[in-house]
Amino acid sequence: MADDEFDAIVSGRLRPEQIPADWVGEPIELGRVWRWSDPKDPGNSVTFFAADPGSEDEILGQPTVVVRQGGRVIGSDGRPIDD
Repeated sequence: MADDEFDAIVSGRLRPEQIPADWVGEPIELGRVWRWSDPKDPGNSVTFFAADPGSEDEILGQPTVVVRQGGRVIGSDGRPIDD
């Protein structure tokens, strides 16, 4: 994904085609963060975090996407991540 496309997503200007049409998008007060949520099940969401180059957290220093299903974070392998 290109940087300008990711920027459009975290600013709410672009809905990724993988996000269902009935999901609701909203900014999150953590900075440049945008969350799409399933209105039928708030435990399902996709959150996009813009990179924060000044962050000491290695993960937040790069663009990040967090997928939740049933309230659980889903890993890049498609399986829930254990707490």
